[in-house]
Parts: sequence; structure tokens; C-alpha cells
Amino acid sequence: MQSDESLSVDSILDSFVSDFQLLRLESGELSYTQIADQVCKLRESRGVSPATAYVGRSTVYDAFRRGRRRINPALVADIATVLGESPERAEWWRRYCIQARNGDPSLKAAAPEQAVVAASDDGAQLSPQLTPSTSLAAAAAPAAAAAPVAARGGKPARGAADRRRIIATLLIVMLSVAANMAGSETAVALSLPIYLDMIGTAVAAITLGPWWGVLVAVSTHGLFAVIDASADGLPFMLVNMTGALLWGYGVRAWRLDRTPLHFFGLTLAVALACTLVATPVIVFVFGGASTNVGAQAIAENIAIVGAQAVGTVFSSNIITSVLDKLVAGFIALVVAPALIRRYFSAQPRSMAPVP
Repeated sequence: MQSDESLSVDSILDSFVSDFQLLRLESGELSYTQIADQVCKLRESRGVSPATAYVGRSTVYDAFRRGRRRINPALVADIATVLGESPERAEWWRRYCIQARNGDPSLKAAAPEQAVVAASDDGAQLSPQLTPSTSLAAAAAPAAAAAPVAARGGKPARGAADRRRIIATLLIVMLSVAANMAGSETAVALSLPIYLDMIGTAVAAITLGPWWGVLVAVSTHGLFAVIDASADGLPFMLVNMTGALLWGYGVRAWRLDRTPLHFFGLTLAVALACTLVATPVIVFVFGGASTNVGAQAIAENIAIVGAQAVGTVFSSNIITSVLDKLVAGFIALVVAPALIRRYFSAQPRSMAPVP
């Protein structure tokens, strides 16, 4: 059986977690992955190395999970910052976490500083003081609820932010589809040995998530089928979808954008996976003939030296695929962070990390 002291610690930490979760909800309900990404970038902007700055999604999730006995106060302050809190408020959350971890409202440690949680029209400030005789949860609840409103000049936090994200998401999806189609047409017109039909897919997958990238891939090939009145290109939808999933999960879940070398490795993996999917499509659907003029020329040169059909297709496709995915991937690596900071960061723009 737990002691009364243990129960008190659990109860007060759970109250802190409830208040901290309320802050997250009021700030736009960012996913734990998005919060982890923003914390990493915030720390890197302070001059911390990417390896030291890294924090995983599960670590962020644990800061919002009831039943925890130890929560990192420094991480709490960083999370509060990316959720839009001022430096003073972030420090208040850090102190609140420390006192909650102590577990006893009657402890003799110094109480956290006063925290400004709201301002009236005449400029008067409401500043609840945490003292040993004050309930931590009671004092923090109005602070967590009011802070996002105060940080944004009194405007409701959720409605405007949600509308902005929805509009931005739809715009990014449409522009990504357009980028795919324009890139593909450019490659065909110039007889380039690359495809350029996955730049938008990479941008959407990294900016919005892997399944948004899949939506862009499906939309791209679906529109081409309608415009060309032909379903010949639809099998290559699988190739585009493969790239979307790997880029999206690679960056957003596995953090393979931490360094250029990590991202280079991810892009090579995308190229290989796309070639493994494309090769049977080319061999069994198109009889071994590539729809890309440049890739077909490479395949014909390889065939001259006596390679078998499948080997010829694979060899020519992996060459063009690597070049193509490097172009698409590194364009996305430049564009996606700018879009995320512009439309999806919960921080005030002045506090956004330097890329």
C-alpha cells in the first residue's frame, strides 16, 4: 500500500499534468511529434548541438501523462515556450513542475514567483501567488487557461489558429500537386533523365505528414489520368506513395533530418525503395520500357553489355531514381521548415528558431 506522502506526490503531479495538458489544448493541440520537433529546433537555436538538443516524441508524451513520478522541469520550460508562453511564463511552469515534484503543498521551500496570467482592459494584472498553503492545481488552472489568450493579445487561441492551419494545409496540398505535375511536364519536355514528379510529394510529406504526402501522390496521378484520358501512369502512383511514406515517417517520426548526412541516407533509402517498387511495374506492365526518355536511354546502354531484362531496368532506374530523389528531397528540406515555422509553429514568430 502506498503511503500518504506517496499519494500526495502522485496527486499533485497529476494536477500539474492536467494543467500542462490544458495549456497544450488551449495552444492549438499540437501533436507530441510536432512539439518534440519544435523543442529540438528551439534548443538548436540556442547553440546546442543537434545530438544534445534531440528529444523524442515519447519523452514529450511522458510530460503530459498522468501517473508520472519524475518530470524534467527544463523540458517543461522548453515545451511551454514552443506552446507560445513568454520567457517569464515558461520559467513559471518550470517552477510549478519543481514544486509539484516535491509533492507536499506544505513544504518549506520558497514558493514560485508570481505569474501574470491575464490583463484587464485598464491594465490591472491578475497574479496568483503559489504559497505553501495554496493548492498548486487551483493556482495553475486559470494560468494555463488564460496564458494563450494573453500571449496572443486577448484573441481566442483555438479558432483562428485552427482556421489558419486548415487553410495552410489545403494550400500546401494543392501547390504540392501542382509542383509534381509541373516538374513531370518539365522533365518530359526537356528529355531529362530524372522525373521531377515527387518534389511536391516530399514537401507535403515532411511539412504535413506521410499520409498527406500520399494524398498528394494519389491526386497527382489521378489528375494526370483525367487530363491525359489515360490510366497508363496510374501504376506509378505506388512509387510516389512509397516516397511519401518514407520521407514523412523518416523525418517526422525517426528524425532523419537532424544532419545533412542523415537526410542524405534517408533520401538514398527512398530512391532504393522507389526503384524496388518501380522495377516490377516497368517490367510487367510496360514490358521493360521506361516511360522516361532519359532513363530508357540509360537502360538501352546497359542492355548492350548483356544485362538481363530485370537487371537492366533496375540498374537504369536506380541511377535516375537517386538523382531524382536527391533533387526532390533537398528542395523539400529547404522549403518544409520554412512552411512549418510560417504556418504551424505555436511560437510567436519572433521566437521561432533560426534554421
